[in-house]
Amino acid sequence: MADYNIYVGFGGAGGKTLAAFAELAAQDHQLQPKLDRCYFFVLVDTDDRELHKAEARIRAALQPHCAQGALVLERLAIGMAGVSFAEEVVFTLRGSGGALKDCWWHDGERPQTVPDMEDTTKGAGQIPLVSWFLAWRKVQEIENLVERLARAVAARDQGASPKGPQVNLTVVCSLAGGTGRGCWSLLALKIREAFKHRNYHMFPIGIFLDASVFDWLGSDEATRVKVNSLTGISELTMWLRNDRNRRRKARFILPNQRQPEVKAVDSFACLGELEPAEATMAHGAAPISHAFLSFGEGRVGYVDGHQKAEAFFRMLATGLYCMNRAAF
Repeated sequence: MADYNIYVGFGGAGGKTLAAFAELAAQDHQLQPKLDRCYFFVLVDTDDRELHKAEARIRAALQPHCAQGALVLERLAIGMAGVSFAEEVVFTLRGSGGALKDCWWHDGERPQTVPDMEDTTKGAGQIPLVSWFLAWRKVQEIENLVERLARAVAARDQGASPKGPQVNLTVVCSLAGGTGRGCWSLLALKIREAFKHRNYHMFPIGIFLDASVFDWLGSDEATRVKVNSLTGISELTMWLRNDRNRRRKARFILPNQRQPEVKAVDSFACLGELEPAEATMAHGAAPISHAFLSFGEGRVGYVDGHQKAEAFFRMLATGLYCMNRAAF
C-alpha cells in the first residue's frame, strides 16, 4: 500500500518552502518515480505574484519527472480586486434573523467592516482576518479543490488499499503574516473531513514559522506580526488540545454561511452535509494532529533578515525531504 502525500503551502512562506522541497525531491532518483503518483501540491495565496512564482518553480522542478498531465499542482488565489468588505459582510447577514449578533465581527446592530481593503490581490496586509474572510467567501471553490484532490488520490490508488489509502497531509505556512495565519485551518479542516468521509487514513501535520524568522521588519510591522504569531500559537495549541483530548474539548464556532440563521450548524463540518443533531457533535474537530514550530534567533551568519527568512524556508524544505527519505 502506497502512502499519498498532500502538501499545502500558504502565503509566500509556504509557497517558497514547498518550491525548495520540490527542487530537492526532483534530484533524488528514488523519489522521482513517485512524484506523479504519490505527491500532490496545493498553493494558496492572496498575492498573485507570489503564487505564480511558487507554481513556476514547482512545475519547473517536477514536470520533467512526471508523465504528461500527471503532476497534481492546484492553486487557489483567494485575493480579490475591488471587493467591498462592508457589502459582503452585510450580505452574509441577510435573513439571519439576528442569529449572528453574538459573532466576534458583529458589533451591536451593525457588523464590523474594513472599507479601505478594496484590493487583496497583492497580499492580506499582515491581517489574518482578511484572508479568513476571503477563504470563507470562496468556500465553494475550496470544496471543489478538495474534491479534485480526493478523486486524484482515488485514481492513483485504484483499490490497491482495501481498507483505504494512507494520506499524509502537510500544511506549511507562517503564523506571522496575514494569508497563512488567517486561513490555513479552514482548508486543512476541509481536506481532513472530506478524506475522513471517504475512509482514508489521514495523518495531518503542520509546519509553521514564528515572527522571529522575519526580523527585518519595521517597528509597526514587527508589532503586528508578533501579535499574529502569539495569537496563532494560542489557536494552534487549542487545536492540538482538541485533537488529543478525547473527553474534554474546547468549543469553537465557524459560522455556516449557507444557513446563518441556524446556530446549531455553526461549525465547519456542517456545510450542507450534517443534520443539526449531528452537527453539535462536530465541535472539537481539529485540522492537524501534530505541529512543528520554527523560531529564528538573531542575525548571526546572515547579511540581512531577508536572507535569514530564505534560509529558514530552505531548512524546512530540507526537513520535508528528509522525512520522505526516512519513509523508505
